[in-house]
Amino acid sequence: MKPASLPREKERAMKHGTIIIVSLMLLLGLGGCKRNAANDPGGDGPAAYQITLKGTANPSTLFIPRNKSELRSVINVRAIYNDGTPVVDRDVYFTLDTPLGYFSNFQPAIVRPTGGNGEAQVLYIIPSGTVLASDGFMNIEARLYADNRLDNPLSEIIDIIPMQIMAAEYDQTPITLCGKVKMSDGTGLA
Repeated sequence: MKPASLPREKERAMKHGTIIIVSLMLLLGLGGCKRNAANDPGGDGPAAYQITLKGTANPSTLFIPRNKSELRSVINVRAIYNDGTPVVDRDVYFTLDTPLGYFSNFQPAIVRPTGGNGEAQVLYIIPSGTVLASDGFMNIEARLYADNRLDNPLSEIIDIIPMQIMAAEYDQTPITLCGKVKMSDGTGLA
């Protein structure tokens, strides 16, 4: 048995309908690409300030020996505009994300202005006698408010400076086991 075929008029109508639908889609699609319904956003966000903040720690890995002298790391942050010129005489806010150590003011936060080259520098200190239970990481956050307004969070430019803190030696205090200890082979102590 032969499959049913459409009469020529129906085939022609389907072709014309398809052409009309495609033409309408192109007209509507091309007309909808214009951006005249909304204005561009204003220049009051962080992208408008065009400032880059880049920080480093030297050294960025601190080995903490038990009962030794304090350890120090110099934290340096440079603020520059996108054209490469330094951001001069702006306050940079440094904060620690952990209670381990402090800055040169013996606090976990400090403010330093940028100099003529756009750099601000602080000293991070881990006091003598610090003992670590395990190795870990910490961050120092450097924050600059581009418009010097602390109440405008859109003007915050932030860099996170990672540091690794490692215990050079762990506590080797002997421990005494109490009670019964059974080994995997069945033997044990009383």
